[in-house]
Amino acid sequence: MTRQFSVFGGGVLIAQLMLGCQASPALNEQTALSDNHKYSNGKIEISEIIKNARKYEGKTITTSGLFYGWSGKCVGTPPKTKSDWMLESNNACIYISGPTPKGTSSLPPAVGIGRKVEIKGTVLIDSKNKPYIEIQ
Repeated sequence: MTRQFSVFGGGVLIAQLMLGCQASPALNEQTALSDNHKYSNGKIEISEIIKNARKYEGKTITTSGLFYGWSGKCVGTPPKTKSDWMLESNNACIYISGPTPKGTSSLPPAVGIGRKVEIKGTVLIDSKNKPYIEIQ
């Protein structure tokens, strides 16, 4: 009788494990977050956004970098308005459309240039096919 119970119990355990692995979206999210182009805490690198803009288009993401206001290394004109500002990380630069982070300003005299900031916004693509991030 104990032998039948252990075989049955083992079968149930295996079935639960198989179903649990198949139905675990959290496991898939954790795997996706370990991608080499993302920080371990889920932030996406600016270079990854630039390289795979269509993948992130319309998605809300979090990233971080150094605030450079209007004096960064981004090439080209601002995507939306003259007030768009630049965020840089690891030699990659992206325009941000929206208010500057607390304690920073692009207006002369600029405040917070070179300060590390974190932003959350939506990745969009401008008329020249260049990605930028819009924040509220």
